[in-house]
Amino acid sequence: NNIYNINYTVDTGVLRQENLFLLHHRLSILDLDARANQPFWSRDRRFCAVFNGEIYNHRELAQQLQLDMRTSSDTEVLVESFARRGGDAFGSWNGMFATAIHEPGRQRLHLVRDRFGVKPLYYFEGDGLVAFASEAKVILEWLPYFKLSSAALAQYMWFGNTTGADTLVAGLRKLSPGGHLEIDTARGEITVRRLFWSMGNPPLRVAGRMEDAAVEVRARLDTAVKRQLAADVPVGILLSGGIDSSSIVAVAASQINIPLATYSVDYDHNIGGKSELSKARLVAARYGTDHHELRITSDNVPDIFDRLVYQYDEPFADAAAIPLFQLARACSSRVKVILQGDGGDEVFGGYRRYAMLQHRRLWALVAACHRFLPPGRLRERARRIRHVLSQRDKGALFATYLTQDVAYHSPYRMLDDVIAATCAAQDWQSDYTTLAAELNTGNLAEDMRLADMRVLLPNTYLEKVDKATMACSLEARVPFLDNDLVDFDNA
Repeated sequence: NNIYNINYTVDTGVLRQENLFLLHHRLSILDLDARANQPFWSRDRRFCAVFNGEIYNHRELAQQLQLDMRTSSDTEVLVESFARRGGDAFGSWNGMFATAIHEPGRQRLHLVRDRFGVKPLYYFEGDGLVAFASEAKVILEWLPYFKLSSAALAQYMWFGNTTGADTLVAGLRKLSPGGHLEIDTARGEITVRRLFWSMGNPPLRVAGRMEDAAVEVRARLDTAVKRQLAADVPVGILLSGGIDSSSIVAVAASQINIPLATYSVDYDHNIGGKSELSKARLVAARYGTDHHELRITSDNVPDIFDRLVYQYDEPFADAAAIPLFQLARACSSRVKVILQGDGGDEVFGGYRRYAMLQHRRLWALVAACHRFLPPGRLRERARRIRHVLSQRDKGALFATYLTQDVAYHSPYRMLDDVIAATCAAQDWQSDYTTLAAELNTGNLAEDMRLADMRVLLPNTYLEKVDKATMACSLEARVPFLDNDLVDFDNA
């Protein structure tokens, strides 16, 4: 049937219909055979999917649904589970994913993004057109022109990136983590917008004894790491020597029979000898890993900077993207999948700011003494803490805490007067104030932890990691964001 025409050329698949075009470039991780290439049709030919990411529990789902598998890929499980269960299938997918599922019989297209937004998914809705892609640059190539979003620019000036669905291009949006759009392909318009999952509003407590909770967390982390070690290509782990990555190494080392490949990095621009290599070596020696130490230099940063400006699609100011890209490029010659510790601080409350908010009044009192300190970095730091903790509105407190600037030292001072005035008219804190109104655990630190999981994690840390690694054809996985582990933490 010509309308089901799929052409594969070196792991690139295309589906063309009268009013639909799907294109997929595949980084093969599971089932390297061409039979698993995409677009991928369900057995009954009612659904067709393109998919970026991994469904780590795909084997479990295949058994539960008693699927007669044609491949060993998670793509087949994704499309067949949707064929069986519709939208109820989304919540059962334990992994990181951005997918489009075509339903030609109903002239519908479903866009779905994973719970935490590990994988990016952009979309643009115009006059009779909905365009979507994993990279914004693909959509921008289709647009005859575009305009700058002043609201998003204001967010970028304060945070170094946007904090919600908006991008710096007006009308170009990111699908929310846990989001589902239903598109009428005949009319080219979005008809349904919903969340299939969102972070709840749990109380700050542990049911039963702490020892029992620790045993359960360990069991769930064991399962998460085991799931995410599954691949048909070489797998490694980024080992910093910190608690998060060291925990992943400890768990993974007990699950495989060959030495685990671990990678640590040192930079020639480290200040004060803050190398983490010594801690990483101790962990690698303890678990007998095949350990690699990489030395990253700043010699070719200008060239890397140009590459990353293109890769990140919109302005992104986390400078850690540069050494991360260098590390990913070095690792990609040996492995195609890397496990790393992002999400651990958000899931388990590891940031120091949570402890500070638990004792907000005390810290505010201490910071109020800044005027008695000699001029310098310590005095300015104390002044900034005082300014942050004095915010009366919870959303303003969260937003101000996570900026590099403060109201008395606005980043707009770097802009042209006209643009600065335009930005000043925008509410750069809006995503945080909206979210803060929904969070009412009764504990300020817990509210901020949940806000970090919904704003900081997807829009800063996960975006940084995914784009830097995928630029090197390296897939980064985050075991601390496993569905079962997070659900227990927030039960």
